[in-house]
Amino acid sequence: MTEDLYPRAVRIFGTATGGGVDWPYGVAVPSRRHYRRDETPDRYEAAVKDRRAAQEKVTDWAEHYGLRQSSADCYSHAGA
Repeated sequence: MTEDLYPRAVRIFGTATGGGVDWPYGVAVPSRRHYRRDETPDRYEAAVKDRRAAQEKVTDWAEHYGLRQSSADCYSHAGA
């Protein structure tokens, strides 16, 4: 995760239980335990790289459209 991505993402998506960003479904980095031991490390690393790119993209998109976390646990538009 790039240095500036974490604070930007927390501002938009909030903080998950245990720390870290509360990413939308499908964007969190997969746990290594979800990959079998006999699978190549390259497959896991490719998945991590893909998710990191998705995190950058969804954070950029949310900032562009003014989305942010609200106290109602849903996302709201900054202009609303």
